[in-house]
Amino acid sequence: MGTLREDDEPPLAEGPQPASALLSRLANVFAAPGEVFDEIRAAPVRHANWIVPAVLFILASWLAAAMLISSESVRQQYGQLAEQALEQQVQAGRIPAAEAAAAREGAAKLAVRGATMGMIVWPIFGAFVSPFGWGLIIWLGVRVMDGRAGFMKAVEAAGLANTVLVLEPIVRALLVLGLDNVFASPSAALLIGQLNPGNALHWVLSTLNLMILWAVAVKAIGLARLAGVRFVNAALWAFGIWICYNGLFIGIGLGLRPVVSK
Repeated sequence: MGTLREDDEPPLAEGPQPASALLSRLANVFAAPGEVFDEIRAAPVRHANWIVPAVLFILASWLAAAMLISSESVRQQYGQLAEQALEQQVQAGRIPAAEAAAAREGAAKLAVRGATMGMIVWPIFGAFVSPFGWGLIIWLGVRVMDGRAGFMKAVEAAGLANTVLVLEPIVRALLVLGLDNVFASPSAALLIGQLNPGNALHWVLSTLNLMILWAVAVKAIGLARLAGVRFVNAALWAFGIWICYNGLFIGIGLGLRPVVSK
């Protein structure tokens, strides 16, 4: 029977790797997302992985809203947009000119209030719907690619990927204030001097938001790690669905323009 010499090292016992701290996982979504998704694939479901990024996104969005609404220039732009819409209704003969004159001031105030409410309510909806919507997309991708990850594991991956989007409202607010344009965003529309929401090309360019594209790429990494496939295959799935989704809404919007303008 052999004996263990002093210079021999005993074999290391293999066991589960210790879970990293949540803040470390959130930071690694930016630096090493593949490692984060490898960890959650082998770990029990942790709901904090999608809840905390959702809460951070809401807080960041509310901070950005406070930055925007506190700007006199931003409030004036919202008021001007409401007045322009009102003037179009007058020119179309839907509103008498006498009534429009009295409604202009109220329309401007209502526009600012509506924008403020949207900045408060929409982030809550988006923060908690997105992990499940994208979780469904990732879970279906895992199934199509013969993976075994469960639905809530896909929700975790989508939620963690949304950590990237925590920066988006802050970056957008800084661009709006810096460029003095309420339509400014970290998108390809920055190549255009003045964004016209009624222009189809401008609309398409505004959807090419760099922060959102980054988040979709991270979701594709999550799908690749959960399904055990190459990133290229996962990216084709994630970006393909993203393109179809945005194309559908752009098409609907363009299709409704003639109806609304009548």
